[in-house]
Amino acid sequence: MCKIKRIMGLVILLVFSLNEAWAYEKSPVVEYAQSCFFVDSKTGNVLFAKNENSKMQVASLAKIVMALVAIDKINNLNVEITATSSIFDELHGQHASSVGIVVEEKCRAIDLLHAALIASACEAASILACYVGNGSIPNFVVLMNQKAKELGASNTHFVDPHGLSDKNYSTASDVYLFARALIKNPLLAEMVSKVTYEMPPTNKRDLSQRIYTTNQMLIKSNSNYYKKIKGIKTGTCAGYHNFVSYSEGKDMFVIGVVLGALPSAEKQREKCLSKQAFPETKNILEWIFENFRAQLLAEKGEPLNEVKTVLAKEDHVRVVLAEDVYGVLPKDVPRCEVVKKFSLPKSVKGGAKAGTKVGSVIFLWNNSQLAQADLVLANDLPTSLSATLIKKLPVLIGGALILLFFIFKIIKVNRRL
Repeated sequence: MCKIKRIMGLVILLVFSLNEAWAYEKSPVVEYAQSCFFVDSKTGNVLFAKNENSKMQVASLAKIVMALVAIDKINNLNVEITATSSIFDELHGQHASSVGIVVEEKCRAIDLLHAALIASACEAASILACYVGNGSIPNFVVLMNQKAKELGASNTHFVDPHGLSDKNYSTASDVYLFARALIKNPLLAEMVSKVTYEMPPTNKRDLSQRIYTTNQMLIKSNSNYYKKIKGIKTGTCAGYHNFVSYSEGKDMFVIGVVLGALPSAEKQREKCLSKQAFPETKNILEWIFENFRAQLLAEKGEPLNEVKTVLAKEDHVRVVLAEDVYGVLPKDVPRCEVVKKFSLPKSVKGGAKAGTKVGSVIFLWNNSQLAQADLVLANDLPTSLSATLIKKLPVLIGGALILLFFIFKIIKVNRRL
């Protein structure tokens, strides 16, 4: 039965190969997006990809990295920051999205972060950048590019903190890394899940101001609403639409990146920018949740292999998993189809304690890595009697030599008498 399922899995379910030459009859029809990357963030398993390494304009998705740098550098998020005139000079004539902050207005850093991430306010991003950069936005952009490299992004470059320039570029696979880092920060993750936020009164405004998300998939009254979506951020360029999403369903935690979603031909003729990244995202996510499931590949403490021992009472010692291991697989693929590749030493010396790491194991399906986990000793490994004697031999020899020395001295003294 397992062999039959294996054949079916290899023939029908080939998404993990990410090879566009394979025809997968159930794969989502990508109508609008030029580039996509959907990954289960818990396991790191890639679920769908299209041109994920192609360099694209990211627009306001740059604000994700801006927020990561700002929250790293600003210790007190209640600090008030003054909006200088230079901020608005830089944004003049660029048709930048805004929440209406004015020159000399003082806003808390926490409110500026909300404005940038929820309403995609460009002036909020620039105010934060100027503050962290000690009055210099270029200084802040250097930090953004450093942050991108720290996160493992190798095909990304920023020239501003808000994404207005067409010289900002990244890839879907790099943007995934930024979104994953954002979700790991509880405060930022909460921000990008909000539909609205109340900007409190300032020195320039007597009343609070409610701002609204640009993420239509969070808004219940919107036709693009999708219950499983929990965040994150939109990015609109001239002519096309970007969107990064975070969704939960069926024990999966999917970060999806859609870049360069073009409007339909009809809407292009009408010169109407349609937010096609939203329906594209929903289409791909529904396909993922319909066809995949998270599985427990192996349990913590489960014995997976043995290792020879040296100078120990037992000839072999069992190695077990240090933690539960999960992977996302097509629903038709059973756990028995997962292959294990071990990395273990030739032997382990006696005296090692239970729980000592001795190697690792990689779980593979269809030549794609699903997970990697540490292997530890299942139990203590007492040394053998011979090993104990060998270990204590220098002490025993030393003691014997000292004893012989004193005996020799006593004999020598007795002879004199």
